[in-house]
Amino acid sequence: MQSRDVLDVKDVFRLYSSVPGCSAVGSAPRLGRGGRRFKSAHPDSFFAPTSGQEVVLPMGNRKLDGLVEAVRYGTDGEVAMVRMYERRGPTYSDWKLIGREELVKRLRKGQRIAAGKRIHNLASTFQVRYPIRLAGEKGAEKLITTQETPSTHDRLEGVPVF
Repeated sequence: MQSRDVLDVKDVFRLYSSVPGCSAVGSAPRLGRGGRRFKSAHPDSFFAPTSGQEVVLPMGNRKLDGLVEAVRYGTDGEVAMVRMYERRGPTYSDWKLIGREELVKRLRKGQRIAAGKRIHNLASTFQVRYPIRLAGEKGAEKLITTQETPSTHDRLEGVPVF
């Protein structure tokens, strides 16, 4: 007869095991026929849970070179600087401040930069809103996120001011 002071191995397992998290969901076969690979049950993207919300995808799927999160305008109505994340290989940098001239230079080089915001606690996952583009004649371009061309100043709609 077993003493109740000693727990069976199955009881100990039940006490100290929890619902498996992200690290225990997939299956990794032994080295051999399958080689070194890992099959995860998690999808490669994160979707907003209710209908009517924007679909949020990791930035790696969007092939963007940068994402502007906030803007500061000068007294003349032009962008003075932006707070943005830039692509660093497969991931993105912490936010950094760049001036208008640098942003215009990047857009002229063909980099794809959009307006949006970072999803808290989800690494390189952003809610992308609008692409940022140059409009107007060279040397007098305006930064815009809309289809119409502003005549007097930059216009980044939907981008908060800091």
